[in-house]
Amino acid sequence: MRILSKTFVVDLALAGLVFGATAFAPDMAHAQASGADSFLQDIFCKAINLVQGSTAQALATIAIIIVGIGALLGRVNWGMAALIVAGIALIFGAGQIASFIGGGTECAA
Repeated sequence: MRILSKTFVVDLALAGLVFGATAFAPDMAHAQASGADSFLQDIFCKAINLVQGSTAQALATIAIIIVGIGALLGRVNWGMAALIVAGIALIFGAGQIASFIGGGTECAA
């Protein structure tokens, strides 16, 4: 008889790993206030710039064009089209949303 499921044990192990990383590494747990001073902050800023950069904007434009062509042909599932538009809006607006909620600054482009 199994008392704990495998997914519960994996989730518990991941939670313990995150707790250990933040509890035993105070430098990583407390973000610095100025610019991209820390190594981790620099990595995250580069990832954000990659996701929100010109290549991502081109892919978003292509996705909107495909949805538009599908709409012209009458083949659009409007729920999926709304999800695509909402996803694009959230991806490119994430920095402003996080800045509004946290009151911090965004990564430099």
